[in-house]
Amino acid sequence: MFLEDSWHPFFVKIINLIYLIPTNNQVIICHFTQIQIVLTSTCVLFSRYKKMKSRSSSLAIFWHRNFVLSIYIGLLLLVIVITFLVGRHNLGNNSFHDGLFFISGGSRLQSEFDEDDFVQYDSKSLNSEHVNQNPKTAMALAQTREVIVDKEWGEIYTPHRVWCLVPTLWPKKMDSMKWIAQTWGKFCDQLIFVIDEEFGVNAPYVYYGATILKIKCEYRQSTPDRNIWEKVWKMWHHIGKHHLYDSEWFLKIDDDTFFSAVNFKGFARYFNPDKEWYFGHTLLHLWQSKNIAFNSGTCYAISRETLKRVHTIFATKEFQDDPQRRGFFFLFICLFLFFFWCSF
Repeated sequence: MFLEDSWHPFFVKIINLIYLIPTNNQVIICHFTQIQIVLTSTCVLFSRYKKMKSRSSSLAIFWHRNFVLSIYIGLLLLVIVITFLVGRHNLGNNSFHDGLFFISGGSRLQSEFDEDDFVQYDSKSLNSEHVNQNPKTAMALAQTREVIVDKEWGEIYTPHRVWCLVPTLWPKKMDSMKWIAQTWGKFCDQLIFVIDEEFGVNAPYVYYGATILKIKCEYRQSTPDRNIWEKVWKMWHHIGKHHLYDSEWFLKIDDDTFFSAVNFKGFARYFNPDKEWYFGHTLLHLWQSKNIAFNSGTCYAISRETLKRVHTIFATKEFQDDPQRRGFFFLFICLFLFFFWCSF
């Protein structure tokens, strides 16, 4: 069921903007699907009623469109207000999320989500400040850190460490991994290869000085469904949860891509890593059909603040239980809902 063609993109944007509500340093994914259906149906009914009542009067059509638009936006704002009121009421009981999900019909955030069941690696091989640290301890440490203050343009932010994460195939791409580790990879502050645990059972955890992160994937590699996106979101969640403050910049890089960490540091040192940055080669082929612009998965960079905000999404049941979320452009959707945009 859709609204008129000229209206539909606008309503989609409204739904997208309120789909995520960041609060209390956590991210709550609210399923507004039911609300969207109800409101859209209401608008369609009003639309058909007014069209039947008066099709010839341009003034009636103008009033009808603005009236339906006002009803739609008003109901959405009412839902948001009620949601926050319920949340504030429950804040003292540490059940802030319950109010939101009661209104939205979604399930509660997995606050104790632990990805250790699907991630294996040798943490001692990482240049980490909190190796094997309990996530709660890491979170407490993060809260004591001072946010970097913006500087005048041209001043340099230090440090500007770079972590390079390379999803790849084991053992098929062993040679590529070796060449990467011995060439451009050694200029990264940390080089991590991400592989499928099923195929990397016998793979070492350190390969030519690089760390190997083994991910347990539901989708098999080298199949139509593939598991590249699954590797990537699990990778981002793990790094964001355990190693957020071990670097200022995090890059996802394909194993057939050449990357210059030296050049990137020269570029990124003028940008505050505690601000929301998402750098890469921006693709626009889905802009007209899906209102999506995203950076190519070949190589893109996100700042520490960006990873801090987005990695918690991947711990939610709403995200994990949605089998349609398999493409790299879903990273942009998550970022867009935080009002992030691609940096052209």
